[in-house]
Amino acid sequence: MVYYIMYQGQVTGPMNREQIFAYGVNRDTMVSADGGDWRPLYTYPELMELLSRGTGAAPEYHPAVQRQVSFMEAIKIGMSKYAVFSGRASRSEFWWWILFTYIISFVTAGIGQGIWGNDLVQFALSGDIADLPIGFYSFTGIVNLLFFLPTLAVSVRRLHDTGRSGWFYLLNFLCCIGSIILLVWYCQESKAETNEYGPVPNEE
Repeated sequence: MVYYIMYQGQVTGPMNREQIFAYGVNRDTMVSADGGDWRPLYTYPELMELLSRGTGAAPEYHPAVQRQVSFMEAIKIGMSKYAVFSGRASRSEFWWWILFTYIISFVTAGIGQGIWGNDLVQFALSGDIADLPIGFYSFTGIVNLLFFLPTLAVSVRRLHDTGRSGWFYLLNFLCCIGSIILLVWYCQESKAETNEYGPVPNEE
């Protein structure tokens, strides 16, 4: 188990329970175990036992080691956090999910082409929206709508992972400039410590 403490107004950690006491903590110091809820130190029996002994150790900071998630794991996380906008999403989690949505789009388009192929050719030749088969429009629209919310959620969590507010997602509406800025941010590595949005995702 790893611990984080609120030290001089900042989150400090991760560390083991012996290292905590090198920071001059007391029974009221706020502590989070494994990135969980913040609670006073006196609510942790194992820490109170060490505090009563006056145990201490030289502070030693170890940056979090992040595990890269697989393609299937990213899909599982994305679906399980379908509309979860809190927390953080690692770079691998985000990009595997984006690849998944592109695959879904290609498959959807292929199915639509197989069913409404002739009508789509007619639409392409005429350019008249009235010639667009309503079945194709509804089918692709529903599929895209189903994946819009989890894609938005993982994008917000990815911004959180870089230490930025999810509201920056609105930069997408600034034409190509905003999208380029977001693309750069999405490619950045995770912050190697707990931030205001939560602990490091997929930490080993």
